[in-house]
Amino acid sequence: MTTLPYSTVPLSPLAMIPLVAVIWFVLPLEYRDIFVRHAVILVGLWQLAAANSATGCLRAATTTTTTDEEPPDELALSESSISTTSSSMSSSMSSFTSSRRRTRQQRRRQVSFGAVEILEFPTILGDNPSTREGASVTLDWKLVRRFRKHVDYMPERTVRPRAVPSRQRELLLLSRGYSFLELDMAAQRTYERQKELRQAKSVPNTNTPFLAFKSKVRMMVTHRRRNNNNNTNSNTTANCSSTRTVGCRT
Repeated sequence: MTTLPYSTVPLSPLAMIPLVAVIWFVLPLEYRDIFVRHAVILVGLWQLAAANSATGCLRAATTTTTTDEEPPDELALSESSISTTSSSMSSSMSSFTSSRRRTRQQRRRQVSFGAVEILEFPTILGDNPSTREGASVTLDWKLVRRFRKHVDYMPERTVRPRAVPSRQRELLLLSRGYSFLELDMAAQRTYERQKELRQAKSVPNTNTPFLAFKSKVRMMVTHRRRNNNNNTNSNTTANCSSTRTVGCRT
């Protein structure tokens, strides 16, 4: 009984699994199933050709032996090994694909967005010198309410700044309880501050601290006069209301 030389022994298809896995990783998703089917067919054909060549070498090198047992069918053995190898490769590739899909689905499910916390402050009369026309508005430090809102219901921010027209600012301040006189005085103060800023830019830098001090003093005097006028009006109203019962003429 003779044996085959080492060079005629067919190579196992399991040795090609690393190469097939590398090619499968490189290919895009839509071509992976096609590649797996073709790889299984090619491995089967390659194993069949190797088995046929090994069978031919075996028949050429076999001598007559005095045995009563029939030799096994090499072709049937090679076909069974090919089917077993192809089924094992296809099952391993399918399990690997399903595990990757399951991991991708788990990663997608973990993405979530939380709620946005919103702080609401009241709108009051401001003194912004960059206002072009009319009285300016600003936010007060007093917190009105705090609530949460989901990010999907939040409006998208625009690139351009949201400018409020003078008429809309006037209506907003009137709805907050301010009078026309207060709006006119605020607009006048804004105009004076703009004028002082223009003067400060036109003169050298040595006079800038003096102009800033002058603007601060003027602002303090304006606030003091307004407070004195409010106190005088309230005292006059109280005196007249108390003397009307005894015949006070106004």
